[in-house]
Amino acid sequence: MRWARKHGLPCVETYHTLFEEYFHHYLPFLRSPGCGAARMISRQECDGVSAVIAPSSAMKSALIGYGVSSPIHIIPTGLRLADFAVCDGAAFRARHGIAPSAR
Repeated sequence: MRWARKHGLPCVETYHTLFEEYFHHYLPFLRSPGCGAARMISRQECDGVSAVIAPSSAMKSALIGYGVSSPIHIIPTGLRLADFAVCDGAAFRARHGIAPSAR
């Protein structure tokens, strides 16, 4: 971000994770205040860039709820399950040298 600012360039970030849902795994002693800290850190990071890419309207809503003021654009990153409805797993494994019993 510093480099982009120094050179007058935009800086864009993607935001994919609701850190408030995971914060307690990293700092368990901050269970309740951790959510507020996660929101504050997320807001500061997102407000430090020119724009934020969110994968869904739910994530955009969460960021707006955090008070993020940078523009937020939705670009879905998921896969369409229908594209994988018909497949031949055995042929795929054989083509890529993956043993039938491999995970």
